[in-house]
Amino acid sequence: VAEFVTTELAAMKLQHGVLLTFLLFVLASFFFFIQHESFYRELHILSQRFPMESTLHLQGSKLAPKYTKERYQNILNIDMSTFKSNLRFISNHLSTDSEVDITSLIRSSSSGDKSDEQKERRGTLTCNGKQVDSEVIYWKIVPGDSTYESPITPHHGEHHDRYITFEYDGGGWNNVRMSLESLIVVAHAMGRTLVVPPQQHLYLLGKPHKDKDDKEEHDEMGFADFFDVALLESHRGFHVLHMEDFLRREGVTGGLHGRLPPGNSSDAWGQQLWKYLQEVADETPAWLGRHIVFPSHPGDFEMKRALQNASVLARLARFEGDRGAGSRALYDSRLQQAHHIHIPGDDAFRILQHHYAFAFFADPDMQSFYRRFVRDYMRYKDDIQCAGAELL
Repeated sequence: VAEFVTTELAAMKLQHGVLLTFLLFVLASFFFFIQHESFYRELHILSQRFPMESTLHLQGSKLAPKYTKERYQNILNIDMSTFKSNLRFISNHLSTDSEVDITSLIRSSSSGDKSDEQKERRGTLTCNGKQVDSEVIYWKIVPGDSTYESPITPHHGEHHDRYITFEYDGGGWNNVRMSLESLIVVAHAMGRTLVVPPQQHLYLLGKPHKDKDDKEEHDEMGFADFFDVALLESHRGFHVLHMEDFLRREGVTGGLHGRLPPGNSSDAWGQQLWKYLQEVADETPAWLGRHIVFPSHPGDFEMKRALQNASVLARLARFEGDRGAGSRALYDSRLQQAHHIHIPGDDAFRILQHHYAFAFFADPDMQSFYRRFVRDYMRYKDDIQCAGAELL
């Protein structure tokens, strides 16, 4: 607060009367803020809501509509639980051409000095056992993201009993990658263990090759050939299981409606495996051409609470665009309670859109997290990134 007052007052060049008023406001705010945790949450929400804007014209903007000064005559009686009012108060004492670096203002006033471990920093890339600096590094290390768990589903102790399996998309690699990113987001948001399928024949990726421990060449490829499974497993809010382990735990034990996998084996593969998973799944949602909407509060499956919020409605309208509500699929109680969800590879079940156009979150903080989650955790493994770095 002291750093904020010193820096911002010097920049504002307020006259003595307004200076005194502003100082009283800030001092009163300080004592109220320490009693209101909502202040810190509003700071966080605001910083996430404007991550790409370096400056905002506060005066006359939607964030700061004009208010009469009489509203703030009795400063000590201002309800400090509403941070936006405080921001409006500050903005009304700025000149019309003033600019405020909203991101740095918010983060400096809420965070103070941080150690390097607590700051967002650039990711790392290891090539041939050594860390390298390359322009291919777009991912970041964001404090708190590695332990983030979905707040809308009671998965913290139940992820071992909630699974989502999937078949690779039958199209080219871009379609496969898009659907995988969407499934990663959905699995985390639902608090489900993502079951990684075995290698299979992928369209246009059939060149015979040997993996690290292979004795013979083969033309099948899979998830681990492109993405860093260990990195995903390191995320405390995300749960991964390989197909053979899933079949060993749930299939051969009769945990999938008493139906045993082909040959009663955990090594089932190919069309027999996909047919089995589709038959024993509790839910096989047909999401082709649709988008899924997640609530902001646990249990608000019909979005009754979320859709009463004008801000959520405006965001949802922008998100849906010309698609409209007709293509909307809600995260409902069936999807939450299902023991096993399976996404087949047939046409009606394909997810042919990017994750940021497929999954909408009523909570803007969640929307921001999942964009970072895909950027930082669902990236190509270092071997591929290093090959790109070498070419550049």
